Formats: sequence, C-alpha cells, structure tokens
Amino acid sequence: QYPEAFRDRFMIANLLEFSAFWVLEYVRVEAYKALLTNLDRMSRYAYTDLLTGLGNRRDFQNHLNWVRAQAKRTGGGFSVALADLDHFKTVNDTYGHQVGDLVLKHCAETISASLRETDRLFRWGGEEFVLLMPNTASAPATSVAERVRFNLEANPYVHDGNIIPLTISLGVDSWDAGSDLDALLRNVDARLYLAKRQGRNKVCGWQ
Repeated sequence: QYPEAFRDRFMIANLLEFSAFWVLEYVRVEAYKALLTNLDRMSRYAYTDLLTGLGNRRDFQNHLNWVRAQAKRTGGGFSVALADLDHFKTVNDTYGHQVGDLVLKHCAETISASLRETDRLFRWGGEEFVLLMPNTASAPATSVAERVRFNLEANPYVHDGNIIPLTISLGVDSWDAGSDLDALLRNVDARLYLAKRQGRNKVCGWQ
C-alpha cells in the first residue's frame, strides 16, 4: 500500500541499521578477544621470568601451596632444592651482563633437562633457581639435585670459542605432614649456604 520510493527508503534504512549493528557487534567481540589476550599475556608476565621462560618466585609459591595441599590430602610429602650458580659474578665481570644472561638461559635449559617429568624448575632470582619435586622423599630428591650438579658441570657454556665452566651448589630438604613451609625454605637456604662454605659445587641434603 506504500509508494515505491517510501518502500525503497525503508529497506535501505533497515539495511543500514542492520549493518551498523553488525559492525558494532563485530567491534565489541574483537575488543573482548583482545582484552582476554592482554589479560592472559599480563598473567603470564606476572608469573614468568622473562629471561629464562621459567616460572618466577610468585609462580613457585602458588605451585608450592598446591603441592602441599595435595600432599596433605594423600598423606605424602615433597622436596625442595635451592640452587645457586657458583662464582657467577666472575662471568658477568669477565664477559659482560649480556653473556651472563645467555649463561643463565643455558643453565635453565640444562637443569630442566636433568629433571624428571614431575619436577618443576623456577627462577628464584639473580643466579638462583628452585626445584620443586612432588611425591619425593629426601634421598631421591638429593639424587635429583646431584644429577643437576653433575650435568651442569659437564655442560659448560661456550662463547666465541671460550669455554665458561659452570658449577652449582644446592641445598635440599623435604616436607612431610605437620611440617612448616617457612621452616622448609629456611632449611634449604641454610643447606645451600653450607654447600657454599664447604667448597661449592656440592649438594647438601639427605645423608
């Protein structure tokens, strides 16, 4: 019943309105996807050491709490090892901090390759790393730490034909039901410094 010109204007207006809504919805969805991507990236940055790609101290604390909860539920235990590269300052002083960073990445890769599938490595800070070993008692945890020590010594870093020898000292302790996490971390720290005082390139743990 409407004139043809009116019908044409009506259809064009509806098409334009639909197109506008479609564009706005598309922009909204894409903006939401970008927001989720940025949030995921920020979350990874918050829990990841950007140099080595390992979890950082915050990530370690989260995993430590989770592993302890699992151990409480199952009645099991777990072990922690704190590791510190020996004489790392000499590497930085001799070759510079850029090479020092490459050495740290090499160490992270070498240590990771020495661990079991269930173990997890984190960067504690500086030249220190921390190993979290679920369902692992003191004796096998000390064996894992000893393998880490041996493999790192056997795989020096080579820079421009120069061999940079690498050794590491580790302190190991285990958690069982009723133990305190703060005490556990103090113990591994104390054992690490004992390994340093006893000449470095050494594991101090279960005897």
